[in-house]
Amino acid sequence: MSATDYFFLPVVGLLLVGLLAMVLRWAHRPAPSGRAGRPVVGQHGMLVPVTTVHDPVTAQLMVKALRAAGIAATTTGPSSEQLLLVWPAQTEAARDLLVRLAREKQ
Repeated sequence: MSATDYFFLPVVGLLLVGLLAMVLRWAHRPAPSGRAGRPVVGQHGMLVPVTTVHDPVTAQLMVKALRAAGIAATTTGPSSEQLLLVWPAQTEAARDLLVRLAREKQ
């Protein structure tokens, strides 16, 4: 190694570390207020409550019926008052299916 290598090697190393620091700072900066950042998340994440069910067996039957129709669904909450949750894009389809099931049950 020559004498210039002992000078340039640390300089190149410091430049690479500085470049990495700038990239990481850029990647982790908060989004400007005018641009879309993270989606607005409610109490149940990105899922939307469709209905409240007071019987856990009925809630699971509703979830199975929705899943059979191709609608992703889940429940949350205590067994005495479970919320049936779906994705926002599937809210209307889920409500329509649940209304249709309630009419067929009568």
